[in-house]
Amino acid sequence: MIRVALVGISGYGGCLLTALREVEKQERCKLTAVCIVNRAQEAAAWDQLTIEGVRCFESTGDLWSTMKGQIDLTLLPTPPQTHRAMTEEALAAGSHVLCEKPTSTNISDAVAMAGAAMTAGKRLFIGFQDMYLDGTHALKRELSSGLYGKIQSISFLGLWPRGVLSYYGRNSWAGKLMLGGNDGKEGEVINDNPVSNAFAHFLKLGLFFAGHDTPTSAIPLLGEIEAQLYRANPIETFDTAALRIPTDAGIPMQFLCSHAIEENNLPTLRIRTDRDQLDWKYEEGLFIKSRGEQAVCRLPKREEGRVGMLEKIIASLHGKSVTICTPEDALIPLSVSERLRAYPVTSFPESMIEIHETPGDSLRTVMGLSEKLHACFEENKMPKGLAG
Repeated sequence: MIRVALVGISGYGGCLLTALREVEKQERCKLTAVCIVNRAQEAAAWDQLTIEGVRCFESTGDLWSTMKGQIDLTLLPTPPQTHRAMTEEALAAGSHVLCEKPTSTNISDAVAMAGAAMTAGKRLFIGFQDMYLDGTHALKRELSSGLYGKIQSISFLGLWPRGVLSYYGRNSWAGKLMLGGNDGKEGEVINDNPVSNAFAHFLKLGLFFAGHDTPTSAIPLLGEIEAQLYRANPIETFDTAALRIPTDAGIPMQFLCSHAIEENNLPTLRIRTDRDQLDWKYEEGLFIKSRGEQAVCRLPKREEGRVGMLEKIIASLHGKSVTICTPEDALIPLSVSERLRAYPVTSFPESMIEIHETPGDSLRTVMGLSEKLHACFEENKMPKGLAG
């Protein structure tokens, strides 16, 4: 029986708790401890978990001082800047770790985390949940075999509106480049943006599908990335990006995304070959146009994906050979978002921005942006400029 600790039950932590409850039904793992730093806000959950026999703690320090050596797997759905310290803490206490993506806010910390896992003799899993799913690897095998022809390019379009308060104001780090750094002290790198956060899953998937062979991902040629970065929101990083990412596989990846739009568009990866076209539409399906025929394969909903990820991790810890996402795999998309720190960010002129007021929130959108990004996606080309 794999004994599990969960650090945080609010936000995405609550989603992982729900998924873990489903996996527990298979009687191969058991939630043993939780860390709830916001006990007052989660009082009902604290009381219920305590009744169920789950040990509850208000800090990871208290958790590990009590439970060291009694936890087999720790789940960390926590802010990216906490990942290194919490991962190293759990590893030192004798636990394997599932760390939510991105691994960390920078490559240096991510490499250190992988090294700490190796030193401790423990596993470090990264929460790119699609990389744990059988359907992802089945498609990669088909692509690698040439079933659909030779891949020419991979494109991504993701349009998810995000509110000024509900998204960027939900915590102290959303949209930040750095955190802290007052009184002459150096700040902490955050680099939160749609490429590193909301759409990072699809960057990872696209590079995986472009890889040379079945198990590998394509490596981005970081020095050759073409990037247009914009912001409509009052943030330090960017909320809109248009990227052209050359890879070592010779397959370029186009990556278009924005939070500054009103339309909620299903994120779509398009794989163009010399003969066919495949559209991987998030949660909806894989749409295949091949040799004049059309087919649709179902894709799991996000809740199913979380359950599938935890199932694979538990199976791995029981000694089964399964597909997972390693720290080395997760370095690839992180290298792209870190590289983007070197590129300038252009603010959309206020004349282009529309403000949509909602109860307790507002949404800043850019006029004509959705149409431009859709057109670039369909034509597989970079925009000539989105701010004019």
